Amino acid sequence: MSYPSRFSRPITSLISFRERIALYALLTSLTSLSIDALLPGLREIGADVGVTPPLSTQHVISLFIFGMAFGELLLGPLSDAIGRKKALLLGLCVYVAGTFIAMLAGSLEMVILGRFLQGVGVSGPKIATRAMIRDQFEGDAMARVMSFMFTLFILVPMLAPALAQGLIGIGGWRSVFGAYLAIAGILGLWLVVRQPETLPATRRIPFRPSLLFLNGRRILSNRRVALLIVATGIVFGAQLLYLSTAADL
Repeated sequence: MSYPSRFSRPITSLISFRERIALYALLTSLTSLSIDALLPGLREIGADVGVTPPLSTQHVISLFIFGMAFGELLLGPLSDAIGRKKALLLGLCVYVAGTFIAMLAGSLEMVILGRFLQGVGVSGPKIATRAMIRDQFEGDAMARVMSFMFTLFILVPMLAPALAQGLIGIGGWRSVFGAYLAIAGILGLWLVVRQPETLPATRRIPFRPSLLFLNGRRILSNRRVALLIVATGIVFGAQLLYLSTAADL
């Protein structure tokens, strides 16, 4: 199965269409995996680091998402400036650093710091994989690729909590972070060995904060776009509230 690429470069010489979709889906799924797999361990984290009341562990989820939003503002433009692959690998490195901090943490504050860095790092795979798809496909072909990818992606929130619960029962909540490390390492190696860069140097946009500010102002000045952002924020806020209190619910 193959779809026409946007560019004539031999981008499929190292990696097949199906392998690309699997890689992109797994990289994107790292976001939901990092949220949902930890939900069964929130109570145990609170008990282990001596947190009272237990609901204080909600910040383990909310500040991860805050870090992800912050990371997108940085790693998104970086992927346009230095290439998708480098930005994605940079994000994975930050993610791994945050995972180490959280896994070895002895206090809730250090767990939260690690989770924030995880959120910043995971925005690299989240943004760069979608940009890679846009680099290679357009129109109906891009829609098909996105639908295949999200078919795999949607399975993660369904399966992650149950699988993580079994892992926590065997090795405690820190074993979930060990699994995060293993997955990030495997995906990073897979990316380095098999996936070529999809953004040619001639199409890259220099990283200029002033240009980002100008573009952001132009976007927010569009009334329709601003209303869509508000509506999306309200919906996502409700989801975040549920995720943050899921352990007690």
